Amino acid sequence: EAELVTRASTQDELAWAELIDRHLPAVWSATQALQLPEPAGEQVCQLVWLRLAQQLGASPLPLRPWLLHIVEAEANRWHRRQSAARNAVLVIDEVPAAG
Repeated sequence: EAELVTRASTQDELAWAELIDRHLPAVWSATQALQLPEPAGEQVCQLVWLRLAQQLGASPLPLRPWLLHIVEAEANRWHRRQSAARNAVLVIDEVPAAG
């Protein structure tokens, strides 16, 4: 895996594709286990690959635990935003009518 990361960090597209092929099933499964709807899961997957690209030389090996940690953090962030949005709707619905 270290060789793939090194090659991907030099913009080797085949190495990058291999990293994604190797880890996408686990990343996607984690989004589903964390109860993200499909569009949110797709977005989290994209964020995972973006973070990997941004930190490719500094990302710890093996990659999988690090990638799954990102999935968990992003899923938690998504769930908090959804909860805040639901709470905001509830507060608006509870405002007494004028008059």
